[in-house]
Amino acid sequence: MVYAKEILILTTESFAIYHESFGVTKKDKDMVGSLLDALLNFMKEVMEEEKILGIRFGGGDLIIERGKQVLTVISVVLTEGQREQEELTFRNQLLELIHEVENKFQDKFKEPLFQSNTFLEIGSMVHTKFFGNQLVRISLDDFDGADPFFYEALVFKLTPHGLKRYRFYNNDSVFLELTRNFPRDKFDQILPSMHENNSLIHFKDYKALFKGADREKIISVLYFLAKKGIFELFSVER
Repeated sequence: MVYAKEILILTTESFAIYHESFGVTKKDKDMVGSLLDALLNFMKEVMEEEKILGIRFGGGDLIIERGKQVLTVISVVLTEGQREQEELTFRNQLLELIHEVENKFQDKFKEPLFQSNTFLEIGSMVHTKFFGNQLVRISLDDFDGADPFFYEALVFKLTPHGLKRYRFYNNDSVFLELTRNFPRDKFDQILPSMHENNSLIHFKDYKALFKGADREKIISVLYFLAKKGIFELFSVER
């Protein structure tokens, strides 16, 4: 069965802006980006450009697509006998993703320095593009008291009436207590965007959004919002 193992998004200047490894091993995206950039530069010396766009290696394939401002690389396992068709599907998805990323962040690429949350919503774009049909709903019982790796794999989906519910509950006494000394105003920024554009957001994106906040505090706040029907909880079935 075809599945994605890893995805990396670089600027054309080789700055890694997104990396996701769909497994238990977590890698530093800047290190992965530097290694990949060195590999691509080496291959340019010995291979034709069109051959670099698809590389087969032990255990899988690398599929590479380039836009005007970003380069995407995805590591996949393709089904024997259906490789060409499956590769074409992934390439089309990568091209769509490149188009969405470049359109949304076109002004950001002009900035000399990127902030940690500059490309916050890319993770949600990736999950929507590649795993929208593989989301498995998680119950609140599963969420409460789970191990750290469980949270890292979570995807939150804003419910159809989630934004309206949030505006009702944001003055709830329990929520006010939970968000004491917490940058709750960032929910006021991200939820309307989720409502209008992409209803999915990865837990890691929330960690980046609330950088510096206590991890357990973030989990408690998200649990409250899920309990009130503002979010639905999912993980990706791989």
